[in-house]
Amino acid sequence: EEVLGAESSLRGLVVEVTEHRPIADPLATTRALSWLRERGALIALDDAGAGHAGLQQILLLRPSFLKLDRSLVDGIDRDEAKVALVEMLGVFASRIDAWLLAEGVETEAEARRLNDLGVPLAQGYFYGRPAAPWAPLAPGARDDRAARSEGPRRGTLHSLLEVVPWVHLADLTDLGPTSMRSRAPLLAVLDADMRPVSLVARETGSGEPVAPFVANVNSTVRELAHRLATRSRSDLAAPVLVTDNAGRYLGVITMTRLLTALADP
Repeated sequence: EEVLGAESSLRGLVVEVTEHRPIADPLATTRALSWLRERGALIALDDAGAGHAGLQQILLLRPSFLKLDRSLVDGIDRDEAKVALVEMLGVFASRIDAWLLAEGVETEAEARRLNDLGVPLAQGYFYGRPAAPWAPLAPGARDDRAARSEGPRRGTLHSLLEVVPWVHLADLTDLGPTSMRSRAPLLAVLDADMRPVSLVARETGSGEPVAPFVANVNSTVRELAHRLATRSRSDLAAPVLVTDNAGRYLGVITMTRLLTALADP
């Protein structure tokens, strides 16, 4: 805590909660995780679906990432019971605004089945061996990814996008007073890699940046609606920042557009 506390921001840091033993003090654990989240860190829960990572513990920790245990991934292309469990965890993850990450993907068949199930993140020898610096995708994984890169799925967020002005985080202090920011109703704040950091919305009243709610452009309208159901009431009306598969900013979706899309047959 002393080392992490010396950093002004922990954005980009993922803290993984492992499953070697049960959580002895749930209250102390949730306090520690809240402290990390307030500073921008994300929480990952290891071995979801195995060990002590039961549904109750997931509810307690509210992680941003649920890492599927290797035992669920191994041979999932041949086991419908595993498929059903991963589907259930996927629905559960979407309701608590978390991402599934499949660990230990070793074959093309496993990768394809997980892709068909909508698991957005994966790691394993099929994609490449651990290396420093990071190596490019293994040829088989790269070819499989290219072959499966089709056009936008029907009902995804592409058609709802609205492009709004953006500014780099480093330049935000140069914008001057709030009145200068209010020239546009919305202003996206991006880092040097064009990834969203915050959103300035004039309707919030203060004109100050607020933490963004981010969605992938290939998500469906229904998937986004389920994720938004976990938002606090005070944040429900705030627009959603939308990114591509690399996490780069594409635009925003307002609640008006989202509700219209949900209402259309």
